[in-house]
Amino acid sequence: MAQLILTAAGSAAASAGKAGLGTLLARTVASTAAAYAAGAAERLIFGPRKRTVEGPRLESFQIQSSTEGAGIPRVYGRARLAGQLIWAAQFRETLAETTESSGGKGGRLSASKTTVREYLYSLSFAVGLCEGPIDRVARVFADGKPFDISKRNVRVYRGTEDQTPDDLIAATEGSAPAFRGLAYVVFENLPLKDFGNRIPQLSFEIEKSLGETDPDALENALSAVTVIPGSGEFVYGTTRVARDAGEGVTLPENANNNDGVTDFSASLAGLLAAAPNLAAASLVVSWFGDDLRAGLCALRPGVEIADKSTMPAPWRGGGVPREAARLVSRIGGRAAFGGTPDDRGVVEAIAAMKAKGLAVMMHPFILMDIPPTNNLSAPDGAPSQPAFPWRGRITPVSDKSAAAAAEVAAFFGTAAPSHFTAANGAVGYHGPAEWSFRRMILHYAHLCALAGGVEAFLLGSELRGLLKTRDGAGNFVAVAAMRALAADVRAVLGPATKISYGADWSEWQGLTAADGKYFHLDPLWADDNIGFIGIDQYAPLSDWRDGFDHADLAAGWNSRHDRAYIAANIEGGENFDWFYASDADRAAQVRTPITDVHGEAFVWRAKDIRGFWENAHHDRPDWTRSPAPTPFVPRSKPIRFTEIGVPAIDKGANAPNVFFDAKSSESQLPPFSSGARDDLIQRRALEAVHAYWRDPAKNPLSSVYGGRMIDADRLYVYAFDARPFPFFPARGDIWGDAENWARGHWLNGRLTRAPLDALLTALGGAGVEASAVAGALAGYVIDRPLSPRQAIDPIADVFQIDMAEREGGLSFFPRGGAPVAAFTPEDFALADVSGGAGPAFTLRFAQNSDLPTAVRLSYIDEGGDYRPAVAEARLPYADETREAGFEIAAAMDEAQAGARARSLLADASVMRETLSFALPPSALALEPGDAVRLDLGAGARDYRILSIEDGADRRIEAVRVSPAVYDAPIATGGYRPPVINAAPGQPVFELMNLPMMREGDDPAAPYVAAFADPWPGAVALYRLAGAPVLAATLPARAVMGRLEAPLPPGWAGRLDRRTMRVRLSFGALASRSLDEALAGANTLAVETAAGWEIVQFTDADLGADGVWTLTGLLRGQSGTDAAAGAAAGARVVLMTPAVEQPAFALDLKGLALDWSAGPADDPVSAPTFRTRTVTATARGLAPLSPAHLRAAKRANGDIAVTWIRRTRIGGDSWTGEDVPLGEAFERYRIEIRRAADGALLR
Repeated sequence: MAQLILTAAGSAAASAGKAGLGTLLARTVASTAAAYAAGAAERLIFGPRKRTVEGPRLESFQIQSSTEGAGIPRVYGRARLAGQLIWAAQFRETLAETTESSGGKGGRLSASKTTVREYLYSLSFAVGLCEGPIDRVARVFADGKPFDISKRNVRVYRGTEDQTPDDLIAATEGSAPAFRGLAYVVFENLPLKDFGNRIPQLSFEIEKSLGETDPDALENALSAVTVIPGSGEFVYGTTRVARDAGEGVTLPENANNNDGVTDFSASLAGLLAAAPNLAAASLVVSWFGDDLRAGLCALRPGVEIADKSTMPAPWRGGGVPREAARLVSRIGGRAAFGGTPDDRGVVEAIAAMKAKGLAVMMHPFILMDIPPTNNLSAPDGAPSQPAFPWRGRITPVSDKSAAAAAEVAAFFGTAAPSHFTAANGAVGYHGPAEWSFRRMILHYAHLCALAGGVEAFLLGSELRGLLKTRDGAGNFVAVAAMRALAADVRAVLGPATKISYGADWSEWQGLTAADGKYFHLDPLWADDNIGFIGIDQYAPLSDWRDGFDHADLAAGWNSRHDRAYIAANIEGGENFDWFYASDADRAAQVRTPITDVHGEAFVWRAKDIRGFWENAHHDRPDWTRSPAPTPFVPRSKPIRFTEIGVPAIDKGANAPNVFFDAKSSESQLPPFSSGARDDLIQRRALEAVHAYWRDPAKNPLSSVYGGRMIDADRLYVYAFDARPFPFFPARGDIWGDAENWARGHWLNGRLTRAPLDALLTALGGAGVEASAVAGALAGYVIDRPLSPRQAIDPIADVFQIDMAEREGGLSFFPRGGAPVAAFTPEDFALADVSGGAGPAFTLRFAQNSDLPTAVRLSYIDEGGDYRPAVAEARLPYADETREAGFEIAAAMDEAQAGARARSLLADASVMRETLSFALPPSALALEPGDAVRLDLGAGARDYRILSIEDGADRRIEAVRVSPAVYDAPIATGGYRPPVINAAPGQPVFELMNLPMMREGDDPAAPYVAAFADPWPGAVALYRLAGAPVLAATLPARAVMGRLEAPLPPGWAGRLDRRTMRVRLSFGALASRSLDEALAGANTLAVETAAGWEIVQFTDADLGADGVWTLTGLLRGQSGTDAAAGAAAGARVVLMTPAVEQPAFALDLKGLALDWSAGPADDPVSAPTFRTRTVTATARGLAPLSPAHLRAAKRANGDIAVTWIRRTRIGGDSWTGEDVPLGEAFERYRIEIRRAADGALLR
């Protein structure tokens, strides 16, 4: 007797515990068959009793160590590893000395010098990461915080088999291994001061795609991308730009990452590492249209904020400054779009991509900025226009008329190449006052010329409603205007640039109108200035439905993710073989074949690229075939997919053109989509398209130009974002479209993911078949030597993947597949499963008390910087808690982990039902793992075969399955905002001429306070007289603000009962007692027209408006009563230890000097430094004016004048004692003036 057994990969139907549940590996089939069959149902419910299978450990990945003989981890996809310290040199000690000169105390001019010695330590070392080759190290963390290595001497070795030894290690050791096959990182002389003079706990985000095991993987196939977002004022720049929000607050405009570079630079680096065969990129740059009526539509560059100060340069886009641009609409208090990318950034992006060897195509793009609340009449007469519509809906109000031709003319405008000038790195315009399509296109043509040229240039894209427009004589006037524009662009860019138009997938091959079919774009495609036929290719690639009753499943296709299935729909399926005549036909799958009476079916097929390219075209006016062909010459020009993409959404291949965007009227789901996220459908569809058109048998050569029909190296995949993952989409507070990422067309964050089929193949080795498995992980880590079984078990458990021995190898397949056969009890063998008379089947149910009521899944949270996390699913009304625990060393986001936990919990309820029955030998085709549909009298149900014991009949053990359980929808979201070490900008600083505020201070030197947000760690102050001289380093930011209301003068020496209102840029104030204030607490320096007044306060209250109200004021302290009184907006500084004194020589007194302050790590020439001119007056050396001046007239007519001396040293006591002199001599200057006119008398 022979027995076949399905090796079920775990079950959630288990009792509490963290061990894998019910997993057996196929290689143990022979030895465990009998035992497995006897207790299959019990194991599914209660779990294994004596089995220990330990997979990769979650806790082992982020603790750095140095262990001899430690295992080398393997990474698939993305993961965060701490690694092993594999080499270190001796600590390097550096002595830093600084000498400060100062004037003497008490006004004495004797100089003193103070020398400060500080010992600094650095270390060179190497950290081994994992088995190579890896794609890259994406991020580095030090002591759990993001660590920017761009300013450190760090070298990354990817772990190739030909890497050479590191020069530093070799020089230090004399000879050194190359560590071939090991990815590692070398830190050279890393300063340790910020880490407490120790090696920090380092961890590294590793990216390693599975492309090396799959030549058709998307990472290998990708050769061209479309770079978006097309909007964002500085999104494409390689120069960091920051917004000056005032008072030292700097907001990054285009550096929202931790790589020390701009977002575009960081994103481009990730793209190039993930897609090694990338050769071309299309750069999308947008202007904004404001009306769907072509004659009224103005196209203008836009900005997000009307008044924005940016450093190091202001925005200039479309050739105009910010004040001349359109302010984009606002939705929910934020801009509906990013602004037009500034021209300098566009030039920088072109240069950066060309420097990386990419051929650049410029793609000017129109975004329609029409908000929901508009009163614009629609072209069809509706009272308003749809919100944020597709540009393809721009059209004249009428067609086939002179008015239509006039509207087209107004849309295109009259701007000419001669109206533009390129000088000083910018393009200017001096033509007619119009915001037209020609102005937009010609501006970017000149900008590309300024950038040194581009490989290709598009005359816009998807203007379907415009290009179908005809005048009264039936001429396609917009097509003619496009041809004229192509000639002008050619004049600007020269003969080397390929020019074309990106036609929508529904318009490129012609127009089907009420009066016939026209190849209306053929004059454009045939034009000598057009270098290729451009198609934004979003034609349907599938027609999949849920369930087991639909046409494509009946045709033999088993999965919507099957690359072969998708490939069959490239030149087949909808819009090729057949079409749906109505929505009702689509719902019922009533397919109407596409035929043609003249044998030219390609005329009607939106996907028949081959038929279009190989044949002459004949218009069908009034549905009659014209005898004369159009100007198009067959096989004369190549075809490029100027865009091709698939959304990462359930059944995205059913309608690749649709997208989900809540604010747009165009937002929709693909037909029959659940709306759940599905990364794999995007990957598989794009892989299928690339593999299909790279096959020479499907992509013929042209005898005219010698190339292939479709330029397979120019399939511009939509889209790769200039905003780097994971910061986009995690930072939804910065980017308003972040929520669209989860189900959108973005490649960011999806390249380098680990598809489960490829992962299982890599882990299982030769003989593994896993093509039926769907799904993907962000990453998976093998932390030590493991058997294939140990590595695979956690994946199979969590993703409900079954396996069986088939055709001499292991086959993996998803639980809940389509039934391969259907049976009723009448089909069963006559004998019962025990061999005697009786029932033909046995149905068993586990009791509720044996089922888990909760599932806890421990995983690595991709959206939380790869920290360990737990996803939990619970039955809502359970009386008690019985937990089933799973652990997997896989990186996934919170949404995916939650979906897995819910699916596992639901699976427990389904798998409580097991069945034993027998079939006759005629059912020989059945195998373990097959699903069968059985109607046992209570309706048809699906069961999965666990084991088959062959004898006189086939005795089968099966368990209930429910397909809806296993395809748990993945919610959107799951990414938490990562910490961004924002690049600091210019600090605000004050050099204050104050009296000596502390004993031991330099009386000649001013005081300096600085503030910046973000704080750079320390601010350096330089004196710029001659060569820059470092005057001070401020390690802490000062508490600074401004007066919200005027502060009138007050009396010194008594409490001022008035209030003082202050708004702070940073920090807080606190109330103190009067005694504490008299002892020096709560001291403020307030800027006045006459200098600085020292004010103290006792009470501080923070209002709801963020303004502090200060009371209990002591005015004119430290002899500053002459400077009392300040205007609203005056600077206020809290005198804390953060306020320091710069090095200052007395001979600099009275000189107007330039002082510059900025981040201590930046050179003084950097744009992050702010420069001010300040004259230091050595205020601390100035004796205080006398107090209590009195004059009395004596009997002899003399006037007796008396006063009380004050001192600047040790004299600000409240005890009433006589104060020390504090000066070398006691001298006074007395002036007598006439009261009437102030004339000096003596």
